[in-house]
Amino acid sequence: MEILYKTGAVILLSALSGLLYRMGGIGKPWDTKYRDIGCPLAALSLYWFLNGFQVGHWWSYLLVFGLSWGAMTTYWDWLFKKDNFYMHGAMLGMAALPLYIEIPFEMILLRAVILSLSFGLINKYVNEWEIPDRDIIEEVSRGVLYTATISLL
Repeated sequence: MEILYKTGAVILLSALSGLLYRMGGIGKPWDTKYRDIGCPLAALSLYWFLNGFQVGHWWSYLLVFGLSWGAMTTYWDWLFKKDNFYMHGAMLGMAALPLYIEIPFEMILLRAVILSLSFGLINKYVNEWEIPDRDIIEEVSRGVLYTATISLL
């Protein structure tokens, strides 16, 4: 029965994260804070549900939240002269680095690589499709993947 609860939590919180990521990208009347704050909160909530909340590690969760918020706010155009979703995904994955006190570094790195490749490839290939509203598919997918990959940790 526990596996059903955990699977349900992954699905529910990942879907919420996808919605929040999209809301942050729509513009008015929404604000980017829905994505910047909401997605890290959804991901941390899933992490706590799956792994428990270690009271002695509260500071690492605060660092993960802050780093995730910061990583959500940039697509690295200031460095690469255009949006770089590979770097965006990689840095969102590496924002979990303070969790190294609880989980192996290799798992954090694996998640960062998965997010980097998936965010970059989604951006590349979805934009080649001739379908309306492809930005919705792209943003919801990134939000879902960001939180769903927490289950790797």
